Amino acid sequence: MNKELFRKLDDLLDRSHHTYTLKDIIDNIEDGRLQSHVFGDTWVITEVHNFPKRKVVHIPFAVGYVDDVLQRAEPAIAEWAIGIGADMMTTVTRTGYLRKPLPGWDLTGLWCAKELRNG
Repeated sequence: MNKELFRKLDDLLDRSHHTYTLKDIIDNIEDGRLQSHVFGDTWVITEVHNFPKRKVVHIPFAVGYVDDVLQRAEPAIAEWAIGIGADMMTTVTRTGYLRKPLPGWDLTGLWCAKELRNG
């Protein structure tokens, strides 16, 4: 991974309110709780959720280039998700990505966060 992508990953982990470190992601990939998908210089992390009525592939992290995500990653991950029996994909996105919405994706809300430390 080049320096620019490491910077983007650091920014992404910061924006995710430090819920994961890079080591956490790697450890979770190794034990199967997360899955790693690489498309050129773009890295997408998925996790599979089995709900009572649906199997959902969630994308908690994608770092790289928006064109790789739009043209390569999303279709490939959708095909993989169908192959494992999932019937829905979800993600949380920055508002900047709303300018280039993915075909077939519905905006159902924006994920907001509030720190609870110190009030």
